[in-house]
Amino acid sequence: MDQNRRGRLQSMILEELSMVISREVKDPRVPSITLTQVQVTPDGGQATVFFTMLGAVDDESDEYRKSVKECLAGLNS
Repeated sequence: MDQNRRGRLQSMILEELSMVISREVKDPRVPSITLTQVQVTPDGGQATVFFTMLGAVDDESDEYRKSVKECLAGLNS
């Protein structure tokens, strides 16, 4: 997959996932998150999503991160 196509795919995933999260994730354990970046593998088969958590204190960040992963895993089904 060429670099331009990967860039467009990454942008589309970021935009769509942001919309889905804002509509679907209603878990009170999940802080407000902002998706910051998406990296797609050269073949386009996998994507890694990076995010920041607003209002998370360092002590709580591991717990918040776990809650976010659980909610996002639920979106796969």
